[in-house]
This record gives sequence, C-alpha cells and structure tokens, in this order.
Amino acid sequence: MLTETEVKHLEELPEEMIKEIENTATSAEAAVVYGKVGRACSRALAQEAGRNALRTARTSNTTKFQSARQTRLQARKGGNGSAASQPQPQVSPLIYS
Repeated sequence: MLTETEVKHLEELPEEMIKEIENTATSAEAAVVYGKVGRACSRALAQEAGRNALRTARTSNTTKFQSARQTRLQARKGGNGSAASQPQPQVSPLIYS
C-alpha cells in the first residue's frame, strides 16, 4: 500500500515527464526514458486504485455478511424463544427407482 505522499508524487511525476519530453533540448533517448517513467507511474497508480477498490468491496461485503448472520441469529432466537435449542427437522432423501 502506498502512502499519501507517494501517491501524490506519482500523480505529479508524469506531468514533469511530459514537460521534459516536450522540451526541445531533451535528447531523443532521454525522451524515451521519460515516457517510460510516466507510464510506470500511471501503472502504479492504477494498481493502487485497484487494491483500494478491492479493499473497499471486501469491507462492504464483510459488513453485509456479518449483518445477515446477526439478523438470522436474532430471528431464530426471537421466533419462539428456544428455537436454537430445538432439533431441526431432517429431510429424508428421495429415492428414485
């Protein structure tokens, strides 16, 4: 995970690279390298955004699942008081001939 300072630097660096590429005093070899640096920054920012999105989705889903389990437990306890201690009905398998 990147820090805020690192993300800010990666956001600013491509702009600096663009200015260097546009500069006519920059050699062709340097312009190629600056372009590669800019693309690497963009890639790193995209990966960081993907990790953040995944982390957010995971947190959201975990919260929803925990809430659903709590709702289920409360419904089972609140239904007739001792629903959790009563044996659950068994469903016999169907046998096809």
